[in-house]
Amino acid sequence: MYKIILSVIALSTASKGFAQAVIKPAATAKPVVQEWLSHTDAANNITVKYPTNWTLKTTNEKAVFMVTSPVENDSDKFKENLNVIVRELPNGGEGVKMQDIADAVESKIPTAVDNFVLYYSKTIKWLGMDAREVSYGGNSKSGGMAVGFIQRIAINKGRLVLATYTCEGGRDDVYKETALKIIGSMKCN
Repeated sequence: MYKIILSVIALSTASKGFAQAVIKPAATAKPVVQEWLSHTDAANNITVKYPTNWTLKTTNEKAVFMVTSPVENDSDKFKENLNVIVRELPNGGEGVKMQDIADAVESKIPTAVDNFVLYYSKTIKWLGMDAREVSYGGNSKSGGMAVGFIQRIAINKGRLVLATYTCEGGRDDVYKETALKIIGSMKCN
């Protein structure tokens, strides 16, 4: 169990490397998304839908896949993003409790950013089961940029599934709805 918790703690901070330390001006209108694409990661049996104006990346060694928001203008250097990590649990997850995993992740989150602020932590239904959703913010360790996160944690078929949405602080509402739709579209086959 100790090794599982250490692995989960390491996973909870993986998304911080995706933040980029350039601040962009505030958008005046929410982006309109009309068409969606579908991606299936056969190795992990996960299907996700994402807007055509977002970019899918499948070559990241830490994440199963990552989708990034579109560039809004020439000075936009930060792309809001959603990454998904899947890890097999020892013994097919036998004896591993969602609460233990969630507690381990949540205990490590405050060290992922400076000036940590917890917005909420709640039990939700995701991937057809009980899961945890945590929202928090702070300043990135590299550059001090204000960032916000929404993280979902679930155990599915003996695997830890961790989805993390990262946004520029103060711009939480620009892509939040789209990011939550992407997360909500996920299916574990």
